[in-house]
This record gives sequence, C-alpha cells and structure tokens, in this order.
Amino acid sequence: MRPHHGLRSLRTAVMMPPTPPPAGQPLVSQGDELTIRTYRYVRVLIVLLTAGLISAVLVEQHTANCLLGSISAYYYTPARGLFTGALIGIGVCLIAVRGENELQDGLLNVAGLFAPMVALVPMHFGAGTPDRPSREAMCIASAHRAPDLRPGNVKEGVFSLVTAGRIDSIRNNTFALLVMVGLGLLVLGVMIVWGRRHPRPGAGQPRVWPWAVTALIGALVWVLYVFAHGFYIENVHFTTAVLMFAAVSLFAVFDGIRTIRLQRAVKRGIAYVVLGAILLTGCGVIMLAGNSAGWDYTTFTAEIWGIGIFLAFWIIQTIDLWNHTSRRTAILAATSRNG
Repeated sequence: MRPHHGLRSLRTAVMMPPTPPPAGQPLVSQGDELTIRTYRYVRVLIVLLTAGLISAVLVEQHTANCLLGSISAYYYTPARGLFTGALIGIGVCLIAVRGENELQDGLLNVAGLFAPMVALVPMHFGAGTPDRPSREAMCIASAHRAPDLRPGNVKEGVFSLVTAGRIDSIRNNTFALLVMVGLGLLVLGVMIVWGRRHPRPGAGQPRVWPWAVTALIGALVWVLYVFAHGFYIENVHFTTAVLMFAAVSLFAVFDGIRTIRLQRAVKRGIAYVVLGAILLTGCGVIMLAGNSAGWDYTTFTAEIWGIGIFLAFWIIQTIDLWNHTSRRTAILAATSRNG
C-alpha cells in the first residue's frame, strides 16, 4: 500500500459521517433506551474504578507514611487486590464500549487488552538486599506493617514480602491472560464468519482486520513470553502501560476531530484534541525531565498525569454523550431535530 493511500484510508475512517436509519425507522427505540442505560453504567464504572484505584494508593501512602516511585509498585502492597481488580475492570469496560468506527473501536480494544497486562504482570524495581533494602522495599514493608523490615532488624523472611512470587505470578497470569484472549478471539472469529455469511438487512459486513490485529498482538505476546522470557519479564509492564496510554490518547484526538468536523462543536472538539495530545506528551516530558534529574517519583508523577488527563477526557465525553450511545446517534438526533 502506498503511503498516501494509507493516509487517505485513515482520514476516511476518522471522518466517515454517520448513516441515517432507513425511512420510517425510529431513531431511538425502547431497546435503545436500555442500551443507553447500560452504556452509561459502563462509562461511569470506569470513573469509579479509577477513583477506587487512586484511593487504594492513598490509603497505603498514609499507612506506610511514604510514597512509592510508581503507582504500579503498589502491586506489592496490600493495595494489590484493588490495583489488579480495578485495572482488569477498566480494561473490560474499555473493550465493552463500542468506538465510533473500526479505528476508534480498535484503539479502545487495544487499551482494554493492555490494562490487565499492566495489572497482572508486575513491574520490576530494585529491592536491594535483605541487609540493605532499598527505599522502595522499606516503604512496601511499612505498608505491610512489617516492623521486622526496619533498619537494624532486617530479616530475609520479611524481605520476601517484596521479592517472592513475582516470577510465578507473571507465569500464571500471562498464561491465564493468553487463554482468555485466545478464547475471546475464537468466539469473535466465529461471530465474524457468521455475520459475513448471514448479513443482517441494512448492516455492513463485520470487518476482519480488527480481529487480525488483536490476534497478532496476542501472538506477539506469546512469542515474547516463550522465546524472550527475560526480556518479557523485565519490559512488558512498562511497554504495555505506554501502549495503553498511547491508545487512549489517540482515541481522544480522533474523537475531537470528529466532534469538530461532524458536529461543528469546535470548542469541545479542540478540548478533546488537546487532552489527547497532552496526555501522552505530558507523560513523556515528565519521564524525560524526571529521569534526567534523578527524581525518585518520576514514574508516579507521569502515571498520575496520564490518569488525571484520561479521567478529565472521559468525564467530559461521558457528559457530552450522556443521552446517546455514540457520537453517531448524537449527530443523527441533532439532524432529526433540525430537519
């Protein structure tokens, strides 16, 4: 494919206007109202799960009277249950929310696919040694209320709180995630084949390429885990976190473009574009500046920035589309009123 053809396809996917319903078909039915309510619950649940995740981190910060270098490090504290549960729940909700088109839906699915990996494949950090634990290890031990892991009285058994079981967790969680993704792809593949062979009147054929991209990502994760095990263990957490933020950042930018061009809501669309742009670029600037300065809380600050910007975008968009399941139905509703 030539570069200009790819750019043209991308522009078509982002700018494709909604198709109105056939003549005589109502825009909103009783079934649509139930769909809208479900859609609201899923969207609000993402906000609540994120708030719960931040709350768990704040509780542990108060308990230990210290701050870890990243939110991901709270996997090793008593906040692990809510940390993993919230990210898995957010991932499921992102997959459940249908994008405006295949491109935006694919971005939400990618973010939703990587969120459980961020949760269940814990990050690596320097714990030090039982005799000389790092600041992070001391903070985690304080969160566990383990007084034996204090200066002058360090025991290897207590030190294992922050080191033991990481590799076993990665092996177990990765295998379970790949099984879930594989089964999901199998079911989705059957649905796509069925939909293409038995198309519904007025509905387009299911696209194969989003399924193929997801299958490729799953296959890549499996290959890395099996054939580059050491690289996978040390790098997959950070990589999937970056890709998750990148996906939601691009989703916000594309939604802003559609809002400007299709709804003529310039201010709101610009806000979406700006939020999407500063989400990823802000995280990058914080990481570069903080690492250059040797700041202990660089990753934590970047994660808080990314989560905060994402929440701002998600809340604004949820309010914007409160009475609609998508921007498509919002545009059609406005067109129906004006017509």
